[in-house]
Amino acid sequence: MIPSDVFFSSTLDYNIKSVNPSYKNEQPDLIGGTKQQLLNFTIVALGLAVCLFLIWLD
Repeated sequence: MIPSDVFFSSTLDYNIKSVNPSYKNEQPDLIGGTKQQLLNFTIVALGLAVCLFLIWLD
């Protein structure tokens, strides 16, 4: 589906609802996030920390 943060989102929502009346716009989760997103962030942060530590040792 089309992301909800598109510039013309109100027009797109209207067009989608005209085709599919049961469509509900997804609201972005700005606070927290899912467990998978938290896990991904933790893995990337740890990888960055390890890389910076290895550069510092060199």
